[in-house]
Amino acid sequence: MKVLVISDTHGRTSHVCQLIERLKMHGLTHIIHCGDCIEDAKYIEHLYPELVMYKVAGNCDGYGAGGTILEYIDDVPIMITHGHRQHVKESYEEMWIDAIAHEAKLAVFGHTHIAYLERKDDIILLNPGSMTLPKDENLPSFAIIEIKKGEIVDIGLMQTLGNGEIHRKL
Repeated sequence: MKVLVISDTHGRTSHVCQLIERLKMHGLTHIIHCGDCIEDAKYIEHLYPELVMYKVAGNCDGYGAGGTILEYIDDVPIMITHGHRQHVKESYEEMWIDAIAHEAKLAVFGHTHIAYLERKDDIILLNPGSMTLPKDENLPSFAIIEIKKGEIVDIGLMQTLGNGEIHRKL
């Protein structure tokens, strides 16, 4: 299974939809949207009903928005959240604690607009960055997760260049 992870699209979905069209030709099966804005995720879900969509709200989605969900993709427990409630702009400590509490193998989040990938023991934290509003001179980014037989076999942090080319960052 191939999973596209995106976050922080903030109302700009055209490049995301172009990317989805490209990835569908390479076996894309799922999309995770880590918030900001959840309406973008709903729009994408409407356009691509053949893809399984998981989505959470972010801090820009209204007062009190931004819960955490635990989903299983091919038996892999994945915690999905936006990250603002875990204060990820200051530290990832609360994200690690939440991932352990949820018994997740992978925790995906956004909020910082900066791509991040780290493994500690049996848990992976992943922030895909932002395809539409990257921060700190980063290129637009997203992540691709490949899952086979209940195991994460690859996680790629990807960047898009101005000419539409895609490069693997990590």
